Amino acid sequence: MKPERAALSDAAVVVLLMVAVLLPRLLVFGVNENFYGDAVMRAELGGRWADRPHVIGSFDQGGYQFGPLHIVLLGVLTRAGGSREDAGRWLSLFAAVLTVVPLFSLTRRMFDRNAAVVACLGLAVWGIHIQCSTTAASESLSMLLIVGTTALFSRAILDDHRPSLLAAALVFNLACATRYDVWLWLPMLCLTLAVSRRMKWSVLFFVLCLAFPLAWSYGNWGDRGDPLFPFRFIDAYHRTWFPDGERLWGATSYRLQNLAFWPGTALLTLSPLVAIAGMLGLWRAWRERKELRWLVVLIVVPTALFTFRSTVTGSFVPLGRFAIKEVGLLLPFVWFGFQWAPLARIRTGLLAVAALIAVALPTWLGFFTLHREGKWEDTVRPVSPVSTNPVELMRVARFLAREVNQRGEAAILDTDAQYRDLQLAFFSGLPEDRLARYRWEIFPLRVQTAQPRFAVRIDGGGLDAVAAVEGRTLRFNGWEFTELDGFAPPFHVYRR
Repeated sequence: MKPERAALSDAAVVVLLMVAVLLPRLLVFGVNENFYGDAVMRAELGGRWADRPHVIGSFDQGGYQFGPLHIVLLGVLTRAGGSREDAGRWLSLFAAVLTVVPLFSLTRRMFDRNAAVVACLGLAVWGIHIQCSTTAASESLSMLLIVGTTALFSRAILDDHRPSLLAAALVFNLACATRYDVWLWLPMLCLTLAVSRRMKWSVLFFVLCLAFPLAWSYGNWGDRGDPLFPFRFIDAYHRTWFPDGERLWGATSYRLQNLAFWPGTALLTLSPLVAIAGMLGLWRAWRERKELRWLVVLIVVPTALFTFRSTVTGSFVPLGRFAIKEVGLLLPFVWFGFQWAPLARIRTGLLAVAALIAVALPTWLGFFTLHREGKWEDTVRPVSPVSTNPVELMRVARFLAREVNQRGEAAILDTDAQYRDLQLAFFSGLPEDRLARYRWEIFPLRVQTAQPRFAVRIDGGGLDAVAAVEGRTLRFNGWEFTELDGFAPPFHVYRR
């Protein structure tokens, strides 16, 4: 009689799952570019911090509308020798792989090891997360901290483990310092403790979790006279941006799209069967597992709030990456949702089909959007595992890097409502003192000090207001520039 083979330990399973998460991200790492998710601006701010390390205590001290933790980490990696273009991408990749640890822990504690394995495999092939894991956006780091907070908080209340509550408060502060949407969790987490008759825990947790929010608010109050200035800045931006969507789609149609945005994002990014199973598991947990209702609330309440703002008040423009927190927290419920199938054979078949679609969908999306442009390509690109800039944009950026930057020359850079000038500036590698950017207030001064010999104009850009275009000639500041061949609209490159 043969001896039974020993089952793998949880630690060994976690390592294998980390490899499963790493592999698809390595496959696209060499292809993906910083594009969506404010990746370029964050990388630039991280580079500026690396040049002058300091404590970012407010909007005006280098954080701007972004949470300061991510920017500081980008700066640390850049200062340690990482390239400005790739330092943030490596940080995101590391955070993505590390997310397996708290996700496995959270799901295993809630359900069992099978559920934990399914959740982590779902993370491995989650298309939009693959994109975020291979760019300098903050969503990958944010997801790690959010799942970490949830896992530690879950252990605290399910196992009555006080040290985990203190650790959850620490990680929650880090999450708050990365992205602002998680601030909404604080009252809900404290209410969870209060309802479970842990009033002292609730008060302690509330006080500990205020460390970063209070410090950040104090800094903004000192510099701007408004402790919540970053929130108001972001809110004003979305209120101004929202009418653009209404003009494009029609007011009623746009708001109806936003009504279905969060579940639609889950169906498209997690794949339909995985998302449906997660939603069924969420509903089943609410009905059958009262000790898990707090996590259901953490998912549903923010979703409902942002849906209300994007449909009723018209004050928020939903983007795929804004839904990552709520969509990602469906993963622990996927296996539980599949258990609703009546027979084991049916459950196994459904799981196999779901796994096939979960792999096939992001693979197709990746190839569909890779270096391709068009109405549908541009529509699904934000949730594709592949993130690449427009081909014509990168042609200009590479020219600037090769013919301008490497030769010590300077250039004028037009502004653009679609922020394509930010991408051009970033990938050109030109230092600020050799780049006269029309977007910045110091543009006239930089023109005089840099004496640029090259200029990039974008159709419909701001440079048209101060320069004259006659055929292939651009006249500006008393200079005459001649357009170069080899570039396609909306980009025009000139040499003086």
